[in-house]
Amino acid sequence: MRSDHSLTGKLLLALLWLLAPSIAMAQKQFGSLPEVFRYADQHALPLQTSRLQEQISRSAEKQSKAYRLPTISGSGAFTDNITLQPTLVPEKLTNPAAPDNSYRELTFGRPFIYTAGVQAQWDMLNFQKWFASKTAIVQTHVATVQTAQTRYAMYNQLASTYYALLLSQEIDTIYVQNLATTLAIARHVADKYAQGLVSEEQRNRAKIQQLQAERTLADIRTQYRQLFYDLQNQLNTTDSLTLTETWQQPAESASPVSFAPIHPAILLQQSMLQLAQSQLSQSKSLLYPSLS
Repeated sequence: MRSDHSLTGKLLLALLWLLAPSIAMAQKQFGSLPEVFRYADQHALPLQTSRLQEQISRSAEKQSKAYRLPTISGSGAFTDNITLQPTLVPEKLTNPAAPDNSYRELTFGRPFIYTAGVQAQWDMLNFQKWFASKTAIVQTHVATVQTAQTRYAMYNQLASTYYALLLSQEIDTIYVQNLATTLAIARHVADKYAQGLVSEEQRNRAKIQQLQAERTLADIRTQYRQLFYDLQNQLNTTDSLTLTETWQQPAESASPVSFAPIHPAILLQQSMLQLAQSQLSQSKSLLYPSLS
């Protein structure tokens, strides 16, 4: 029996040893809002999607520039004449003194024939390709601005959730104290009611205040859990999150990150206008001639 208990204990220890790294990795701690931003830069899905779209636009831009380069093509062939057929020719062609009816076998041609060729083509004047390349450059700029706009919106959302969590922690502490106070009052009034010093209405009012404080604290903790769930969703993680920072009233000039002097939304609208103008010019270029 002791050996069985010993074996079971060893198996449990081995299982805990294997699970310990995964349990440790399933918890993340953030000590400040910039730490949350840095994690979001690497894991948030909206930013990852925007960066991939930016890479696609850059690839399309390089491809459009490649279309403006000359096209060079080469070809080659090899012929193997296994058997060269002999031909009878009058011998007088090579020997004037030969008889009239004499002939000689000669073989013409080469057993191996090689051919090769190179062809180059360049559109010296092609407005369609030129405007298409210009449009691709503008699209890359639009994708870059969209990434900045996505980052700006995501940072605002993360900051709102982060500070709401910090504030909820402080509110929870306050309402825990409020619940303790209302509970003490309810007990005191109940004792006074038992002694006949207060009315039943006063006892019931104290009990109602206690129940309201319990309900409010439960609602606050439910909202707190919902905020943590929202933060997990925004950071694209299922790990348990812990905030080690405590609530402090932020200074008016304090900012965890810096952005361009012009709002990303305005830059995006300007870029979309440039893209529309470039696409209009590209459509009009279909009427222009080309020279190769």
